[in-house]
Amino acid sequence: MTTSDTPMMVTTNVKTSTSDKYARIFNSLLRRYHEDGHASKEGAIDWDNFARWSINYAESQSYSANYRRLVRASLLFSLASIQEETAPIGYKLTERWEPSDPDEEESEQEEFSAERRTRKSARMIPKEDWSNLINYFNTRRSILNMRAQVMLAAGVGCGARPIEWINAKLVADNVIRIYTAKIKNKNAWDKVKPSVFTESEFENPADILSIVEDVESIGNHFDQVLFEDRIQRSGLDPVQDADLVEQLRLNRKGADTRIFRDVVFDEEFKIPIEMNLRYIESFFCSKFGDDWRSMDQEILERVYVREYYNGVRIAIWRACKKLFGEDKLYSPADTRSTFSANRKAQAGLRQASSDLGHTSVNMTRAHYASAKDAWKR
Repeated sequence: MTTSDTPMMVTTNVKTSTSDKYARIFNSLLRRYHEDGHASKEGAIDWDNFARWSINYAESQSYSANYRRLVRASLLFSLASIQEETAPIGYKLTERWEPSDPDEEESEQEEFSAERRTRKSARMIPKEDWSNLINYFNTRRSILNMRAQVMLAAGVGCGARPIEWINAKLVADNVIRIYTAKIKNKNAWDKVKPSVFTESEFENPADILSIVEDVESIGNHFDQVLFEDRIQRSGLDPVQDADLVEQLRLNRKGADTRIFRDVVFDEEFKIPIEMNLRYIESFFCSKFGDDWRSMDQEILERVYVREYYNGVRIAIWRACKKLFGEDKLYSPADTRSTFSANRKAQAGLRQASSDLGHTSVNMTRAHYASAKDAWKR
């Protein structure tokens, strides 16, 4: 099918006026999809991806609940008539979509804010409760529920703060780069090899006693030696990338850097982390186009919190009320402390602190769940 082709409409048991309405909505979505540059150069369309984009787009706009249901009907009606391999996948995805109701969400947002309790430090999600939430979302496949499900899983997998997902990206099969600082031109940091600045194995400080005169400053000298060694192995060119090297030095945190952290995650979290990044990417593309990363960071954060993250929080809050009543109301922020407990048990306090982006292990020890609370493996 070329970009100018229009799918044939199925008219069985549908009035002509209704089928015309479906066609207008569907073709409007299709035009916007092309304008956003999602179709291939040959004009071919991945209908699975188109369905995901359309659902995300409809949910991100200020549409009424009735119009979102109309969009769903037009997608189902039109995709059913397309004789291409990916069309049935897109159809099934659309079939599982439960369009959200803005009025209901606004009411729940008010109730959510009114009932929100002061969150205790070191709060985490027990594995049984987490599994129940994941399974709950499997049975209710709206776009908000799918976003909530993958963020719950991805957060436990890598410990990212909810706001940090905006700029996070995969830099290896099992490594996610999470930016801690607000810096420009993040693409330039792609040159830094994965995990160089967040290695878990440390040399013995005693090995460098011979080059350190002041015994009390051994730790600082040791970290600086490690840091400079990591710059040498980072893949950055000391001349061409002099500005990046300078930024790293200015943001040195021991042997690490405050600019970003590379977190190695377990294989079981690979799919949800990839999906969470994909959903957020799709959301921003639908709002600002493919070049959305060039937007002002404060604008991205404001739109993300208002139109994406708040919906995820409400979806999780709603699921908690149905599963646990008033006793347990979890948040995406609780996945970070859950990650902390699991990583402390798995790799120790120092590595957990580094993976969380903390400047001191004291913060990790005092305000995040301990290793004794970790999930049993």
